[in-house]
Amino acid sequence: MHTPAFGRGASPQRLLTTVLFTDIVDSTARAAELGDRDWKDLAARHHAIVRQQLRALHDRELDTAGAGFFAIFERLAQAIGCATSVIDLAPLDIRIRAAVHMG
Repeated sequence: MHTPAFGRGASPQRLLTTVLFTDIVDSTARAAELGDRDWKDLAARHHAIVRQQLRALHDRELDTAGAGFFAIFERLAQAIGCATSVIDLAPLDIRIRAAVHMG
């Protein structure tokens, strides 16, 4: 008979969390258009804005991969608020794709 890994009679600890993924739309084409130096500057400004939003919401960046972020939130409303605040970064003339998942 198979015994669950968490022991007989014990219940698994469950954690509900919300994740946010973002990505700069057409980042590859934009990087080619701008050139290395200007693209790095734009990406750094983008990262600073997203990190500012994360700090304001007291949430946590898990990873950044080039033109995107992966962050976790304690509440769904915070993740949605962060996503909507960074989707259109008009001062930088870029658009952001964002996906939120809770589970």
